[in-house]
Amino acid sequence: MRLLIFSFGFLIAFVESEAIKQCLCKPYEKCLMKKGVGSEPVDKCFSKCEKIFPTCSFVSCMRQFIPDFNKIKQCSYSAMYGFRGCTSQKMNVLGERSMEQFRDIMISTVEENIGDFDETREFMNKKAARQAECVFECLYPGRNYCTRKLKCDVYLPPEDEFFKSFYSCAQEKQLFSKSEQMYACISKLFVTSGKEEPNRRRS
Repeated sequence: MRLLIFSFGFLIAFVESEAIKQCLCKPYEKCLMKKGVGSEPVDKCFSKCEKIFPTCSFVSCMRQFIPDFNKIKQCSYSAMYGFRGCTSQKMNVLGERSMEQFRDIMISTVEENIGDFDETREFMNKKAARQAECVFECLYPGRNYCTRKLKCDVYLPPEDEFFKSFYSCAQEKQLFSKSEQMYACISKLFVTSGKEEPNRRRS
């Protein structure tokens, strides 16, 4: 289980925090109805991520887990069913992305389970870190075609509750059984030579 948490930690460690407008309900819901957006499969999104530093093997390594990721994303999205997250106020902004808050909870969980995660992740390959950020956005159920098209974000339930749901979905879909495989894949992306400076960004 620790390996799984450790692996997920890499997916979320490099997301920037910034203000973003909250989706207006009228155009957002119109888009949802037109596109039938539920929990979109991660396949196409992964392909987009692969274009970021195409020589990096992070995404190609993670592709073997796409069926598992799709199950967890669908499970998480279903847990949010009925939660609109949009607004009728044109000037409404989300001062901090929900994904950022979600990331912070995940990192805290990692550190509780394996100690000082920050000391370890500073040696992750920079290119892998960029792809990992993109991959996490693919898995995050609060993001979809409509949020990208409208360049907005939706407000999610309290992050601690949402995290519990996400974690329960990972348990339910038996992702924990894949943790060793995931870690074996990610560990190859550590900086092992002086050819590339380690990514030392702090969250």
